[in-house]
Amino acid sequence: MSVLSSLQERFGAQLSSYSYDIILALSVLGFGAAAAFLVKKVSF
Repeated sequence: MSVLSSLQERFGAQLSSYSYDIILALSVLGFGAAAAFLVKKVSF
């Protein structure tokens, strides 16, 4: 039982870190896309 709980905690920690990395990457991509759109809009 304790092995299963420790394994679940470890998997949950990895899952949360992966989701945080994905959210961070998506926010960076969104910011880059918005910046590129603004630059293109200003240049033209």
